[in-house]
Amino acid sequence: MIDTAQPQVKSIENSTAYGKFEIEPLEPGFGTTLGNALRRVLLSTLKGAAVTSVSIEGVAHEFSSIPYVKEDVTEIILNLKGLNLISYSDDPVRLTLDVSGPKEVKASDIQAPSDVEIVNPDLYICTLDSNKGRLRMELTVERGKGYVPAERNKKEGQPIGVIPIDAIFSPVVKANFLIEKTRVGQETDWDKLILEVWTDGTIPPDQAISEAAKQFTSHLGLFTRFTERIKDADLPPQKGNDLSSRLADVPIEDLDLSVRALNCLKANEITKVGQLVALREERADQGPGLGSGSARVRHQKAGRKFGRSTAHRKAMSRNLVTSLLDHGRIETTEAKGKELRRWVERIITTAKNDNVAARRAVDAVVEDREVTERLFTRLLPRMKDRTGGYTRVLKIGPRQGDGALMVLIELVDR
Repeated sequence: MIDTAQPQVKSIENSTAYGKFEIEPLEPGFGTTLGNALRRVLLSTLKGAAVTSVSIEGVAHEFSSIPYVKEDVTEIILNLKGLNLISYSDDPVRLTLDVSGPKEVKASDIQAPSDVEIVNPDLYICTLDSNKGRLRMELTVERGKGYVPAERNKKEGQPIGVIPIDAIFSPVVKANFLIEKTRVGQETDWDKLILEVWTDGTIPPDQAISEAAKQFTSHLGLFTRFTERIKDADLPPQKGNDLSSRLADVPIEDLDLSVRALNCLKANEITKVGQLVALREERADQGPGLGSGSARVRHQKAGRKFGRSTAHRKAMSRNLVTSLLDHGRIETTEAKGKELRRWVERIITTAKNDNVAARRAVDAVVEDREVTERLFTRLLPRMKDRTGGYTRVLKIGPRQGDGALMVLIELVDR
């Protein structure tokens, strides 16, 4: 009887987008074990790049049509989903398209920076059927894994007119495996694993298998010292040394709540932050005096107090301010909208002094010279007759998912 046999890998075919490989001999049963695991990892966890949003000049939503363009926006977006991309950046990258008709528009017409490569430049996008036709759009490309629906690609503070789209990041289009029996010595029940992989051309099949195996191995590492890990997990926690235990004993008076919310919580015998965090919103709605408004206050205060650092909040506010000044209107949550409104009103009031000191003060907050210049040269002349009230907030409704109240905040320049 042969206890061990060294498996060999044989490449039957290995092209840019298709590969077929044989691995043998494997111990009985291990062909299915390895083949099924690799197939799942190949299809779900490999990282790739895809278009996550598109902005088309003159288009407000995906159900629009574009003058002198044969396809409507929905068809154009479906075609854009077929883009096979390689992104060498971990940050979102913007691609542009600016063409005039008559013309058959293909992926090769897209202007991409050096850190993004279009693998299928012959992909058809749309047709401009007149010399009056012009198509200008901006695409956002991001790296990710698996499938991400359009709803999750919608960013907070995203300008009106930016259309989030479904993204399929996985570079592996299809994976399949087959098990055949092979001989080792006198034994004929060993496994031969035949693995087939189809990719979109952004990664070779053999490299895809290698990446999948690395991820699979890294997760298996959790079980290599399983007994020791269980013993470590059974050790009692060190009370008083972790952040959560310290916060749990903080009195609710330190949360800077309103008098009404504070009294309602005390009436329900909630005096510590630990009790407050454990309180579900459904439970809050049932308590006397604790309606959905108080529950929202609980989330807002606790999130502002403990969820983010001051530097993080300032950076987030700065990004929202820049986006509003740049685009004129954005969607955000009600809480952030109120804070954003205070920032923008203060910035515009300062900018109306229209001197070097005012420019420096605004630029110190915005940290974007182009946005600062646009504020002083384009926005201020339209607001010269206003003495305040430079923004307007319109309620939209609850956000899908977490129910947060959403608002539309826009600049008022007339």
